[in-house]
Amino acid sequence: DGTVNAQRDSIAAALKAYRCPKQVALMMPCSHEEMLPCAQVVDINDRGAPWPKCLRPSPRPFKHPSCLHERAVTCDEHARFTSQPSSAPKCVERVHYLPLACPHATEVKCHEEQAYRKGVAVFICPERVTMPL
Repeated sequence: DGTVNAQRDSIAAALKAYRCPKQVALMMPCSHEEMLPCAQVVDINDRGAPWPKCLRPSPRPFKHPSCLHERAVTCDEHARFTSQPSSAPKCVERVHYLPLACPHATEVKCHEEQAYRKGVAVFICPERVTMPL
């Protein structure tokens, strides 16, 4: 009788520890489908485990909040930058800039133009001006 109980307990423990390795499809929050082990899908759906990072291109670009320029990103980056905009890289879109101090229009990176406009960076005109003495 003790042997039967020990076997039953051993089988119950083994079943409880079993992690199904079969690959199954999981629809990610970003709408991509990922193949994951069944046990991992159960952990996500039933136990609140974190979703895996989706490193595929996001169907939606990230929009920089300060300038609204769009940037192609992965789904993981889109989620991170949307929830924490300060973690997004600076906008490098080329924009037209006309400084107040000189008449030489130029193209600069968007984040540089914003810094010049806010006065947190100084624009140095790259044009050489020849003046008669």
